[in-house]
Amino acid sequence: MRECPKCGYLRKPEDNEFYDLDECPKCGTIYIKYEAYLAQKQAEEEAAQWPPQDVQEEQEDLARKTCSKCGKSSDSYLFGLLPWKCPACNTRSWDLPIKKKQNTFLYTSIALGIAAILTIGMIDIQSREKTRQISQQTQAEKLAVQQDKEDARKRAEQGLAAELQAQAERNELIKKESLAAYNALKNMDALLLRGSTYGNYSSALAEARRELDMLKPAYEQTSHLESIFTYYNQAKDVWYLKRNADLSKLCEAYKSIIYENKFTGKLQYCDACLKSCDTIVEIDDRVKRQEVFETVKPYSEELQQKLWSEAARSMRAFEQRWRFP
Repeated sequence: MRECPKCGYLRKPEDNEFYDLDECPKCGTIYIKYEAYLAQKQAEEEAAQWPPQDVQEEQEDLARKTCSKCGKSSDSYLFGLLPWKCPACNTRSWDLPIKKKQNTFLYTSIALGIAAILTIGMIDIQSREKTRQISQQTQAEKLAVQQDKEDARKRAEQGLAAELQAQAERNELIKKESLAAYNALKNMDALLLRGSTYGNYSSALAEARRELDMLKPAYEQTSHLESIFTYYNQAKDVWYLKRNADLSKLCEAYKSIIYENKFTGKLQYCDACLKSCDTIVEIDDRVKRQEVFETVKPYSEELQQKLWSEAARSMRAFEQRWRFP
């Protein structure tokens, strides 16, 4: 009767009627499969206890040494007694292969070490060279940037110098063109200092007007000279109305000039003049109007002197600004 290799159940004859011949009636184990499993497990355990054949051979080789001269092998325990000689031929030839292997390993190690040192050295040299090249390139780029900035600065200075030179030449040309108008207005101030009649004053002012009309309006010097001319011309208007004793127009001119100009100092009799001018609307009597005119007349003379002083002040500013004469 067959015994189950797993549970130990002893098979009975009546079990064959209900169970397969290869199957255990108790635990259902297939006999052949489980026996193969046990055989594999035993082989693995034996392999774990004993080294492989090649390992055994290697261990046996290590336990024996072969003489390179006589070719005989001897157990290693004999070399424990005579480690420097072969027991068979009494020579030291047995250790030549070992020395060759040792020397080969030593030389190979030295060669590999030298190769590693050379490789590391080459890598270090290449790294240093690359670092040097990068440093040189960075320095060259910095120098190029600095050179570009320096070139830009020089170009800017040259451009500024050229612009200043052109402006100086332009100012010199304008100065030549404006000289006649400047002299004509300067003559107005000289004429007033010497003492002038209304006729001479009007003629000199007309000459200044002709010279100003010949200047280009775009010049800054032209606008400056025009403002000076305006003071002289307004003084002429006041002079003309005062000579003709035209009270209404004189008052209108006084108010207009006061409101149009910003004088450097306040007129002393400005409020009194404006108050007197406001009363002429209610005065119809010719005698009373004449009395008011005599009151307003010195006020208008103060305004006239103020216009001439403003013209002289503006003329000095013009001379300083544009370096005249």
